[in-house]
Amino acid sequence: MSDRHFSETDLARIRRWCTAQSAKLPADQLRITCSIGARAVDIGEERPPWEGSASDPWTFMAVARLTYVKSRGEWSLGVSDSNGDFRRYTPLPTGSLTSLLNEIDADPMCAFWG
Repeated sequence: MSDRHFSETDLARIRRWCTAQSAKLPADQLRITCSIGARAVDIGEERPPWEGSASDPWTFMAVARLTYVKSRGEWSLGVSDSNGDFRRYTPLPTGSLTSLLNEIDADPMCAFWG
């Protein structure tokens, strides 16, 4: 049994979204992935090591945090600041998973991808 507060269906949707975003990018230079916690999923970019072998791990930098609010049955969206901390994304702080993923993709405030 999982200790996650969100469904495997939602997690699969987030992973598919990351894969679709990565398909638009040069695979050897950048990929969009997620890091999964019990209550939240961080979405970010991974880059290969500057030096070293191809087997060295890529570096993950989170740009968004999706947190499932179980009591309300909805997701909240946070954006990473320059210190790696997350603050509420005020233009669309909560909503359906689809609407928040669309917001990250569109990035109308240039808060996620710059």
